[in-house]
Amino acid sequence: TRLSALLGPLPRFGVGRTVTRKSWLWAHDDPCYWVITKVKADHTAQNMDHGRAWGCLTFRANTGSLPCAGGKTEEEVREIDKAMYHDWRMVPKHEEEAFKKFTPVPEESIRYLPYPPLLRAMILAQWQKEGKPITEEPMIDLEKV
Repeated sequence: TRLSALLGPLPRFGVGRTVTRKSWLWAHDDPCYWVITKVKADHTAQNMDHGRAWGCLTFRANTGSLPCAGGKTEEEVREIDKAMYHDWRMVPKHEEEAFKKFTPVPEESIRYLPYPPLLRAMILAQWQKEGKPITEEPMIDLEKV
């Protein structure tokens, strides 16, 4: 839905409400949203589904103790671009707090990786030559590299 069509039927044209784009929901795990601060509806348009809107953008929010890469919340109000795109979504009032509160899932760090096939074969041949028992798979320790 276009942004102006989404905000048109709301009281005060949705000032204070949170909107996001469907493409942002698909592309980013972090919350990306606009908080509407001002709307100028085109009263001459049919169904009043045209107009301009302003707000504060939070893109890839860094909330919680782990800051997300590139996260920013703009302090200044600016006009919302791409308002005519058809992928705008209203965040329901009862879900706004949970939507804005984001705790990133800690990434599982990989400590060991298997050797490439040729190097693995060379290591196994070396162990066999030395008489070492081959009980485990040779692995690269990433902390030592």
